[in-house]
Amino acid sequence: KVSPRRIIYANPCKRNKDIAFALERGIQYTTFDSLCELEKLNRIAPEMKLILRLYANDPTAQCILSNKFGAFRNEWESILQRGRELNMNIVGVSFHVGSKSSDINAFLTALDDSLYVFDIAYNMNINLSILNIGGGFTYKTAKKFYKTINDKIDTLFIKNLKYKDITIISEPGRFFVSSSHTLVVNVIGKKENGEKEFVYYLNDGMYGSFNCVHFDHAKPIICPFNERNGKVYKSKIFGPTCDSMDKISDEIYLPELAIGEWCYIENFGAYT
Repeated sequence: KVSPRRIIYANPCKRNKDIAFALERGIQYTTFDSLCELEKLNRIAPEMKLILRLYANDPTAQCILSNKFGAFRNEWESILQRGRELNMNIVGVSFHVGSKSSDINAFLTALDDSLYVFDIAYNMNINLSILNIGGGFTYKTAKKFYKTINDKIDTLFIKNLKYKDITIISEPGRFFVSSSHTLVVNVIGKKENGEKEFVYYLNDGMYGSFNCVHFDHAKPIICPFNERNGKVYKSKIFGPTCDSMDKISDEIYLPELAIGEWCYIENFGAYT
């Protein structure tokens, strides 16, 4: 069981009743990214500890988050100033460069920005003690990025006498569980569409495991169990529902499959 004191209610935009609910359950920390949210929290939960989420963006990320959340550079000082005027307890900074990020420079820029905010706060006598560097790491990128990110944090914060005791948080959900299992599916229907072009219907689709195609821009690789002679054909893959939107792939090249045949997709898990 996790203590409510260790939970961060990290949605930067919350309903009034949800803020009150979190507070009643003993959750002390929450994230915000605007003056409006700051004023709302001041009215409903002035005792909560606040973490300012900064704009950060990796344009190559599979799921962009900066189009929805994050305070812009020209807002940071005024937000901190207003927080001090309201006697709100702003305790940290967070960012998220985007889910399935592939550009280390997005993290390095966001860390530079975080230090800038820490310095603004320091000059206002606001004691920031938390840095949340977000998530978006895959197993591959985490292995490539971790040393560079750690070295940057050491240089900017750990070796900086003003901030050496801060708490560093990350959100490596995708890293841990985006490849938790192999999905196995069955071919329940088949049509030949033109000369050696096939349409297949699977027993799972967009309203089940394959919602990642729409919501996370995933491109699942469907593999038949049975070995073939190497010849493949242009194919289209649908899920089992009557909805024409239940389309897994508009164009994929597969060997000819039979009704009842089993296929598998590796690296399924979170975000599916």
